[in-house]
Amino acid sequence: MKFLRTCLVCKSKKQKQEMHRIVKIAGKLVLDKEQKMQVRGAYVCKDAVCHDKIKKQKVFNRAFKQNISELQYDFVLNEIGSENDGQSKS
Repeated sequence: MKFLRTCLVCKSKKQKQEMHRIVKIAGKLVLDKEQKMQVRGAYVCKDAVCHDKIKKQKVFNRAFKQNISELQYDFVLNEIGSENDGQSKS
């Protein structure tokens, strides 16, 4: 049985391959592309609707239990956008 992950935004449960994993390393949010980093992570759907709500709902503040800067939100959203662009070209 595979474990399901819960999206921070929409609360839907999906396989981890269907989600983006965001981790916090040395005070910075990073997209964990391999989904294997040994640090606390948070999952978000690969759905554009959820991406639009990430910053508005400040979901990483809750997940990592601290204030995350607007710049960090912008950085991780840019990484997610780049990852999605790369997948659509494949």
